Amino acid sequence: MADKKAILVVLGADEVADGGDAVKKFLKKAATASNYTAGDMAAEAAKVEGVATVDIDGLAGAMENDTAFACVDASGVADAEAVFAKVLDAADRRTLVAAVADKAVYFHGLGVKKGAQLEREVSAKDIVTTLCHVADLPIPGDTTGAIVYQALKDANMQLKEIRKFQDAIQRMEAKLAQG
Repeated sequence: MADKKAILVVLGADEVADGGDAVKKFLKKAATASNYTAGDMAAEAAKVEGVATVDIDGLAGAMENDTAFACVDASGVADAEAVFAKVLDAADRRTLVAAVADKAVYFHGLGVKKGAQLEREVSAKDIVTTLCHVADLPIPGDTTGAIVYQALKDANMQLKEIRKFQDAIQRMEAKLAQG
């Protein structure tokens, strides 16, 4: 079972500003990077080991089958509300979502600094690297992307998790030593 998950949604719009309840819910808790340099998101995501490339209707099934990284091509779907409703249904508290429009990127979910407006330029390689980093997936060896720390609540999230795990192991070993 994948402990953490990532969903990459490739949208067909320039940006996402208006919509119904699902779009508003997503954007309210999202970190937004308006300085996005478009790239071939699908090609970058395909470099990730074990990525599942699905359409929006296949997302729920992929996540139920314990997919750690799903790339959703929603570029042909005109109804942003339907896309975001399905994404929010498929994601749980252990999921980082990146919705990529032509001119902006929206990070939502696991470890995201809610409501942040990012000033740095973000590329397709940065997005895939960030998703892999947060979901504890191997970052493709040939990527030159950087983690978008500005979108994250805590840049040291993984180090803190490792320390907690090490502390738990020490407590268990101490209990076992006591007999």
